[in-house]
Amino acid sequence: MRSAYAVLYLQEVERDRLRTLSSSNLVELMNGIEPSVNSKTSNEILDKDIHNILFLARLHPRKRVELFVRIIKLLKEKGLSINARIVGPDEGDLKNAEKLISELSLDSIITICGSADSRQVIQHYEWADVLLVTSQEEPFPMTVLEAMANSVPVVITTEVQNHSLLNASGSVLLIDDKDMDKAIDEIIDLLLNRKKKLNIINNAQNLINRDLSLVKIAQKLNDIYHMGVS
Repeated sequence: MRSAYAVLYLQEVERDRLRTLSSSNLVELMNGIEPSVNSKTSNEILDKDIHNILFLARLHPRKRVELFVRIIKLLKEKGLSINARIVGPDEGDLKNAEKLISELSLDSIITICGSADSRQVIQHYEWADVLLVTSQEEPFPMTVLEAMANSVPVVITTEVQNHSLLNASGSVLLIDDKDMDKAIDEIIDLLLNRKKKLNIINNAQNLINRDLSLVKIAQKLNDIYHMGVS
């Protein structure tokens, strides 16, 4: 690594860990995405009586689907009308999710949809009012970028390792799952506040256009390669 022209990192957590091995050749290269042609217009972001909340990830213990289920339960206890979907292939946590949903009497609220192809993923984003990301040690989730591109407000925890970038730009709602009472109040405020949802959507799309478009990421990578071989 020390002999490489450049060692690429996604975000500051990776950068800080790589500094123990190499420091002078570290270069940030983030994930990128293009705005979706299916993104919602402001007229489609409506005040609603029933709120659609999406979990989109592998059902692996690191993705913490059980935390998602518990958050849905707490939102229901606060009096909100919720529909929730769990979308993604089973990688060990499906049975735990099914058991918890049954124990908390959420069978009529949470639907487990299984795996989804690219077309179905777009349909889930079109359905969703919010994407809730509960993953642990999540480096730079593409689902967050996809939701941002598709005009879906995103709720993340501090376990998302690029949360500083996303939060500083106002592109997400950042919650602390160690303070669940406060987190639930913040999620409710987002769900009931059309202006706040629109602000997050606009900030997210501005961030993509400014820093995270595929053209800009590709240009930066091209510059790195050219400097490395010159």
